[in-house]
Amino acid sequence: MRKWRRLIRTLTFLVLLAAPFGCSWRKQARNEREARYQSALSSYLEVIKEGMMRKDVEDYPNAHQTALGNYAALTSSLCMRTW
Repeated sequence: MRKWRRLIRTLTFLVLLAAPFGCSWRKQARNEREARYQSALSSYLEVIKEGMMRKDVEDYPNAHQTALGNYAALTSSLCMRTW
């Protein structure tokens, strides 16, 4: 019985010790994703201006070998879904 209590205490201690490291790792990953997103967004905003024809905007990723899907269709299909 004492062995089990000691094992449980040790495991609890290790979990509590490791918890902050997992949170900081997720925060760092989220910050890196946000930085990549902002970088990509700023490069698109330099080229794609207000008033451009939709066809020109849709053709931009294909002309520059950028892998983008039809985001508008994806978001509209997600919004139309009923749960």
